Amino acid sequence: MHRFIRIFLLFVLTSSISAKTSSVDILLQKVDVSKNNTGILVYDLEDKKAIYSLNPEKLFSIASVNKLFVTAAALKYLGQDYRFKTSIFSELPDSSGVINGNLYIKGGGDPLFVSENMWFLVNKLIDIGVKEIKGKIILDDTSFPSADVYDDSNSDRAYSAKLSSLSVNFNSVAISASSGPSKYVSMDPDIPMLQLLDKTKSSSKKTNIEMRREGNKIIVSGNLNNSDYDNKVIYRNIEDPSVYFGEVLALHLKWRGIKNIGVISRGQADTKKNKLFDIESRRLNDILVEMNKFSNNYIAEQIIRAIAEKKFGKASAVDKAVGLIEEYLESIGMKKNGFEVVNGSGFSRMNKVKPNEMIKFLEFAYKDFVIGPEFINSLCIAGVDGTIRRTHKTAFLTGKMRAKTGTLTGVRSLAGYLNHEGKTYAFIIVANDHNAYPLMNVESEILESIINDKGGV
Repeated sequence: MHRFIRIFLLFVLTSSISAKTSSVDILLQKVDVSKNNTGILVYDLEDKKAIYSLNPEKLFSIASVNKLFVTAAALKYLGQDYRFKTSIFSELPDSSGVINGNLYIKGGGDPLFVSENMWFLVNKLIDIGVKEIKGKIILDDTSFPSADVYDDSNSDRAYSAKLSSLSVNFNSVAISASSGPSKYVSMDPDIPMLQLLDKTKSSSKKTNIEMRREGNKIIVSGNLNNSDYDNKVIYRNIEDPSVYFGEVLALHLKWRGIKNIGVISRGQADTKKNKLFDIESRRLNDILVEMNKFSNNYIAEQIIRAIAEKKFGKASAVDKAVGLIEEYLESIGMKKNGFEVVNGSGFSRMNKVKPNEMIKFLEFAYKDFVIGPEFINSLCIAGVDGTIRRTHKTAFLTGKMRAKTGTLTGVRSLAGYLNHEGKTYAFIIVANDHNAYPLMNVESEILESIINDKGGV
């Protein structure tokens, strides 16, 4: 009798697992993603057990999910209240508001320094009485000069913008194209270093445009419908961050009525001069939200350099900062052969992790009171914001899943947390497959299927 009961229970358990496995298999087949090229692990954080596992010990490229490692390391090594600083040095203005020498602007790598910050910088000059700068304006980007750091460094896309310790607007410009009876194409900011070439045509055909940067020319081509109004904004990166910073600065000086007699050029700040003021960035907590919700590569790489500067004395010590992150991951229990970190953004196929090790990391971050709350707060909320605002807007997930996405050609990944009926699960779904991208279309169904049919694999 007892033997019959054991056989019956084994049959029920096996049937349950098979049905669940089959449902995941069907979903993977639906988007033509190979099961052998896919890793899935869903882990019950309360019961401390996996409820579903597929290729948990296989090393997968994870694309921008790599930013989660940077997030945790930044909270640990920089601290929640860390702020980047852009420092202004000069002689004091005379009684007529004239600075008779040079004005120096020393960049500190602020990844969120945008046009509004430039307005604030120039307004601070107004506040201390500056009306004219007779000397040069020297832009100091020596903490870490402009650099390409991505596999796709020849791209003009904003996601591969050059890094620099002195930057503005994520080192990108916004190109706007409006259709309708009077088509209009514009660039913001409108600066001398870039030439906007409008090659669009207005006709009754559907709006279909292309924007590209060739050197210092922004070329907009294609068709703009001449009846239906629509506005498209696309961002393109720029060639020289310091020159870009200088030209945006010149615009704001002109708008605020400060005369600039000398040239604006790159050089080294004379820090023995009076420090007039610092422009501080937002807190690290806020910066991490911007990085993860919008998967901003530029921010991630700037943060790596901030860690390098704080821990090793120079922002250019990027390899040491990456090594420090790897040491940190080992210290929380991740196996050395279970992950690889080569940069901050994840914009490289060399950033890898095994699903088992990713779950260890997610469990640690969730339970660590020092980094956990801010770590989780930085993640996208399904159906609400970030990169999963639309793609994972389902009744099962909306407002209940916080996660980070990752996408490269042949790579699709999603990792984070899901709460269902009072229980929280850590999970990772990843595919390294020639057809990986469509996995995004069934991630929500995969998670719902697994959670609704718990049983452990």
